[in-house]
Amino acid sequence: MKRIGFVADNPGAGEFLLPVIQKVKIENIAEVLLLAEGKSLEIWQNAGLEVEKVIFDEEIRIIRFAKKVDIIVAGISAQNSLTNGNWSIEDKVSCYAKQRLNIPVIRTQDLWGTGCDGKILTGDVFCVIDSRAEDVLAEHLESNQKIFITGDPRWYKILEEDNLQIRQKTRDEFAILQSQKMMITYLGQPYLESMATFLLLIKKLDEIFKASEKKGGVGVCCFINTFHPRDTRINQEIMNFLENKLTEEARLKHFNVNIIFKHRLDCSTKDLIIASDYVITGFSAGALYAAILSANTEINIIPVCFLLDELIGEKLFAEKGVKKFPLTENGSAVGVYGEYDEKALTATFEKIFFDSEFQEKIFKAQKKNYYLDPNFMATDKIVAIIKEYLS
Repeated sequence: MKRIGFVADNPGAGEFLLPVIQKVKIENIAEVLLLAEGKSLEIWQNAGLEVEKVIFDEEIRIIRFAKKVDIIVAGISAQNSLTNGNWSIEDKVSCYAKQRLNIPVIRTQDLWGTGCDGKILTGDVFCVIDSRAEDVLAEHLESNQKIFITGDPRWYKILEEDNLQIRQKTRDEFAILQSQKMMITYLGQPYLESMATFLLLIKKLDEIFKASEKKGGVGVCCFINTFHPRDTRINQEIMNFLENKLTEEARLKHFNVNIIFKHRLDCSTKDLIIASDYVITGFSAGALYAAILSANTEINIIPVCFLLDELIGEKLFAEKGVKKFPLTENGSAVGVYGEYDEKALTATFEKIFFDSEFQEKIFKAQKKNYYLDPNFMATDKIVAIIKEYLS
């Protein structure tokens, strides 16, 4: 029996590939070998899979793994350019397998942009989420490399779950929501600028909801804070600082924003998104998940991509090869970009929270752009591509 080697580093790749791995194993298409580090290692192990653990600089282990398989299926780390241009284990395995062993390499991409610092990516076939991802990726490929729009296998799980029940159960955990209409989840990013973003958001939300309360509107929101799973050390440093800072400020004045830190909660980030009315983040797959959820269920969620230039916005877009977060280009999310402007920022957030016509435009765009056809299953398409190159 032939062997397929699945490789993942970043959490998005691990989650993207999990349904594919499970289908390959269930259908006994080939023997499955898994190599992972970081969050992907945890994701696959939690799913009951046997995984070989690797760290970035274990070159011998990476080479031995590639030599044991007939085909490599690996993710693409969009954050490479944020980590001093270092190649991920996905890149290293793919390069060795293709250039030294000449075996097929299939790559999967769970978001827009590559973070590859202009280099040509290694792989025969690339599975991407949509046509915008195809356009961005094509700039980093040669003419003989193929791109297939497959969507993300995780998306179709939405169609299988009782999302309304998950939403209610999660919101019931917060007694504060019984007297409030809004729940906002902030998804931080794996860089220290997230700290400044968070503090700016808290102050701005506090100001907006105080003003709303004086007008007889919504006076308090529930703000759930969670950071990216990539770097737990940085996350802990940020959490410690923010909790101390906000505790100190809360003594001095009444906040109209009730802040809850996710690491004190017993629920997943996915469930928090399902429970939310708004998801505020940066360049994040969480915003895309919120838009897809909103487009395919009775739940309405507005993603807000908050990336001011002084908070890494312009730099991050350039590194990803886009001018704006693609979700905002098609109207499925709200983009807060450019230089900091106090009045403009207040006006934008007031529209996001209180303008029903503005909100309805977002929901219509989500349904137009991200309705999922239940007859088109991403997992099936990716497995079919693997079978073709395995034969």
